[in-house]
Amino acid sequence: MRLTEIPLAFIEEFSRKWRRRIVVGVIALICLVAALIEGVAALRLWLEPICGAAAAAAIVAGAFLAAIVVAFAALWLMERRPAAERARAREDAERRSERTELIAEAIDLGYTFAQSLREKPRRARRKQSEADDEAGPTAEAPPAP
Repeated sequence: MRLTEIPLAFIEEFSRKWRRRIVVGVIALICLVAALIEGVAALRLWLEPICGAAAAAAIVAGAFLAAIVVAFAALWLMERRPAAERARAREDAERRSERTELIAEAIDLGYTFAQSLREKPRRARRKQSEADDEAGPTAEAPPAP
């Protein structure tokens, strides 16, 4: 097996495992729907002699409505918790942003300081050469040929 084939083998194994899980999940979902249909029919048949046909249908519908309310309440509670986590994450991001701004400013100041240190010797050399030009040739310098 080549090194380039290792990621491909990993992906194939991963996808194979998930395909099996999806197939099993779909089969389980179909069986769950069939069991729910049969269970509702059995519940209505059991309730009809006790409270009548209309009341049995109303009780089954009420049970489904209760399940819907519970599902929406659970969804609302799950969505509410991440909102608080998002607020915390936003605050953390702002803190990190402030730190990043401080670091960037420090780098900029360091760069500016380094540039000013580099410019000072240039200015000093320029002033020295200007002073030498103004003074003209000195007696110490050898005569020009």
